[in-house]
Amino acid sequence: DVLRDLHPCLQLIVQTSDPDLASEWLGEVPGLEGVVAKRADGRYRPGRREWIKVKRRRTADCVVVGVAGDESAPMLVLAVRHLDGEMRLCGVTRVPKELTDPLEQLIRRAGPPEGPIRSRWQKQEIAQWRRVPPEMVCEVVFSNVDIGRWFRHAATLLRWRPDLSPQDCRVEQLTRF
Repeated sequence: DVLRDLHPCLQLIVQTSDPDLASEWLGEVPGLEGVVAKRADGRYRPGRREWIKVKRRRTADCVVVGVAGDESAPMLVLAVRHLDGEMRLCGVTRVPKELTDPLEQLIRRAGPPEGPIRSRWQKQEIAQWRRVPPEMVCEVVFSNVDIGRWFRHAATLLRWRPDLSPQDCRVEQLTRF
């Protein structure tokens, strides 16, 4: 109660020395972005990275609605279907070299340049991107989303999902914990 009187957003966080319990918290506590691991006698020291944050690994299936960058560093513009049925952008991801095979055909079907795209969480603005038919689905790893349902940090492309349709890519998967 003393902390809450100082500021309503402050929270007292529990701790454990049991790795199994910490793993359970990571998998089951709603809203938890991760857990912090440190030595039992470790103290916070400004400017030193002695504590380790273990982030929750969350995945989402997204529709590829655009492409950006060039052949050496392609990026995908991603979207999910919202409750009103509208497809809305949710972020971007780089494409690792081992996953570029399906892109050649997709890039040939891309429309005229559009842009820019910038999330307040992304350091880099995508000045130009081109729309593609919303047919391909991919799975990405992400840590969190902001209030606008945009990936808060860079998403990482895991794999293509030819077994899913764009209708399967719904906003609810971004908000569940």
